[in-house]
Amino acid sequence: MKTQTFLLITTGLLLLSGCKSKMQIVSLQCSNIPRQDTLMIAKDSTIEVIFYFYGRNGNARVAISNPGDKPVFIDKKNSFIAANNRQINFWSDVSQVNGNLSLNQYRTVLPRVNEPFNGTISKTDRVDMIPPHSMISIDPQISLHYLRFDMSQFKTHNDTVAASWTDHKRTMIRSASFTDQNSPSSFRFFFTVSPTEDFKAPKYYDFTFWVSDIMEMDARQGTGAYYAYDYDTGVYGLIDKGEKAKYHPYKKAWRYYLMDTKNN
Repeated sequence: MKTQTFLLITTGLLLLSGCKSKMQIVSLQCSNIPRQDTLMIAKDSTIEVIFYFYGRNGNARVAISNPGDKPVFIDKKNSFIAANNRQINFWSDVSQVNGNLSLNQYRTVLPRVNEPFNGTISKTDRVDMIPPHSMISIDPQISLHYLRFDMSQFKTHNDTVAASWTDHKRTMIRSASFTDQNSPSSFRFFFTVSPTEDFKAPKYYDFTFWVSDIMEMDARQGTGAYYAYDYDTGVYGLIDKGEKAKYHPYKKAWRYYLMDTKNN
């Protein structure tokens, strides 16, 4: 009986150790924007374009700032993000219906509805004005990479570093590096801006990013916690593990992360 109990406990511990959550930290590069830890900023005399990528699945945050004393205008129909073989313009000719349909009024939703439905059809403005010394934020509504990268497809190297969740052990980080020519993923932001609303003298801003590095590791290494949880959850104190629940040690504006990768 003691032998069977020991085998069960040992098997359980092995299963648990083999199911540790993994994460990939993805680094980005852009040829015309310097990499800065807090924000990536491209600027000239007309606008400043601000990028911040850190977060799960690469949902980029983008803002356009007007540092001047006169308004500038952005044409959202001729501005877009392209990623993962998809292109999304920041404005569409398709109208949208803003209204409420009460489920208590209609028992089922059918192609034909005998009772009238009241609502309004409107479109957002195609051109946004950015006032002097102001900024607007843009939601790309697209993730840079929904899938985890298969590290077995790349030439990788391993590094052993101090484990962030313990003071006495080390952990392995598996890494791969790429150039803009062999990168496994790239994406592009394109903006059309003008100092006048008629866009007679437009200026174009084109930024192409590519994946330059991927680091795969035990998720605890990325979060600095005793067990894996998302960065935002730990930072905002929803899970408190004392001093170990610290800011992400790999956090940079030009990185994002992917959780729960398979252990290749």
